[in-house]
Amino acid sequence: MNTIIQLTPERALQQALVYADIQNDEPRCLYSRYADGLYHFVVSTFSLKYEFYVDAETGEVPGISMEPLAYPEILLPGDGSGALSSVA
Repeated sequence: MNTIIQLTPERALQQALVYADIQNDEPRCLYSRYADGLYHFVVSTFSLKYEFYVDAETGEVPGISMEPLAYPEILLPGDGSGALSSVA
């Protein structure tokens, strides 16, 4: 019997943060989504915005992009808590 173990959204996000070596910048998850076996996250730190794809089965990060934030306060979610949104 072949059992597929899928990462939780929280664990997948942690994999992406480790991959990008984001530790002390207090990342905020602005967007998360699951589709076709991949988690898609948009995360901001004080100075950068990252976009990650994480394979839900293996934890691999097949795609990442980052760009500087000129106005970081614009990207903060509603209450600024940085809580992981639900994955649909």
